[in-house]
Amino acid sequence: MLKYLSPLWSTLATTGLVVGICCSLTALGVAIGILTLLTIFRQLSISQLLLISFAILSGYYLYHRRISQHKIFNSIIQNQTITITGIITEYHKISSSRLKHRLTIKIQNLQIDHQEVLTSQSIYIYATTNPKLLIGQIIKISNLKFKDQAHGNFQDFLIKNEIAASIFVTDLKLEVLSNKQSYWHKIAQLKSDLSRRLTKKMNPEAGAAFSSIFLGHKDIHPYEQAIIKNNFQTWGVVHYLARAGLHLILITMIWQLLINFWQLPIWLSQFLIMALFLIFNLLSASAIPFMRALVSLILSRSCQILGLQVHTLHVLNLACLIILFLNPSALFFLDFQLSFGLTYGLIILNELRFWQTLSVNQFKFYCLSIF
Repeated sequence: MLKYLSPLWSTLATTGLVVGICCSLTALGVAIGILTLLTIFRQLSISQLLLISFAILSGYYLYHRRISQHKIFNSIIQNQTITITGIITEYHKISSSRLKHRLTIKIQNLQIDHQEVLTSQSIYIYATTNPKLLIGQIIKISNLKFKDQAHGNFQDFLIKNEIAASIFVTDLKLEVLSNKQSYWHKIAQLKSDLSRRLTKKMNPEAGAAFSSIFLGHKDIHPYEQAIIKNNFQTWGVVHYLARAGLHLILITMIWQLLINFWQLPIWLSQFLIMALFLIFNLLSASAIPFMRALVSLILSRSCQILGLQVHTLHVLNLACLIILFLNPSALFFLDFQLSFGLTYGLIILNELRFWQTLSVNQFKFYCLSIF
């Protein structure tokens, strides 16, 4: 059973999932998938071939389903005037646009020509004025005219964020049907307000750096954030502003130092670290590099609690599988490609350097212990 949890098997599953997603996109992806199978056919067992075949089919299905749902919804609302009822799930202020306010609405039902359609899709509504609404409120918006939806990069952006459509409204008229908020909506509202509350207690420069680096909000003090970004670009360290593993390691060191004063058992301290990171994730903006680092850290800490050997390649494969299963379209975006590509490159270089130091017998023993 343990062999199915080895880096070889997770690598095969990750490779198959990536190839399957590519296959659903272009004919080139199909060709790559066929070449991949032909290349490794003679080197794998039947069970390994079944695994990679299942992963390819899963990747194809997951991405194709997401694209199909997006196209079907857009075909229903295209050039239609509709009335929607839905829950506000997110509010975002945009600093570099004429339409400075963006609402994310999870639709409960929509009406087209007096016909009611039930759906759970989400849409973006861009507005010029602040609607001053709370996350979790149920609202009704009438006479929304959906024209031809965006294509190209913006459409890919919407699909990645699980958004079915977007609309730009200069005069937003709505009716609040319910003000009752669930616990999840209260957490989302707290996350939305937390950055602004904290940065009000700081000077603009410190507030901009704190909200960008630690909370992932880049719409606080946009002028100061632009200055900070330009200064970091001058020194070639602008990647430090992107939340990823470096920030989690720094926070882990601080929390671990504080927890060590209590002299808790190792399993309990590891559990507390993971719980703190989950809370931190709930209260901060999500990004793929941050999620990669978070999932990898939780998997590594879980292995330490269970007394299992931690293999960095295996952990990264599992993190990649989890993220792609939840959001297969992320594969085609630069943040995913750079985050995972660079991390895979560093791990492989480290493994190659380690292999060069081994004798033949040591190398054979190492391979058997891993696979």
